[in-house]
Formats: sequence, structure tokens, C-alpha cells
Amino acid sequence: MSRSFSAWKNETLACLVQLERKYKEDEAVKTLDTLIKKLLRLRKRDLSVFLVLLKEASRQVPEVLDLTPSPHEVAEWFREEGEE
Repeated sequence: MSRSFSAWKNETLACLVQLERKYKEDEAVKTLDTLIKKLLRLRKRDLSVFLVLLKEASRQVPEVLDLTPSPHEVAEWFREEGEE
């Protein structure tokens, strides 16, 4: 069984906060801060935009690509009813 959208968001938020601490002396902190702010307001329907932001952020912080959900998870999220 894959993670729910909410579980993925929570795990991703925790990882982004850890990365923000790791890169606190780097310009990448601004990028990570932006990702955190976007993630907090993220809805399923806007997931594609957030994934593009992750890809762009990976130029500064390669670890963010590890936060990308699997295609199987995304497909399940969009088959589910309701908006998280």
C-alpha cells in the first residue's frame, strides 16, 4: 500500500525542514523556504506545479528529487475522492 497524499506531504515537509537546517548557510535556504511555503498550501490538483518546482530546486539541492512521489502513488491519489 502506498502513502496517502497527506502522508507524503507530511514526510516531504519534515525532509525539507531537515534540508533547510543542513543548507542554512547557503543560498539554497531561500529555495527550500519557498518549497516549504508552497507545500503547506498544496492541493492535489496543483501537484504538477510543485513537482516542477522540486525539479528546478534540485539544481541547488539535489536531495529534493528523492522527495518526488512515485507515479503509482500519484495515480492512486487522483483516483481517490476528495481534496486533501
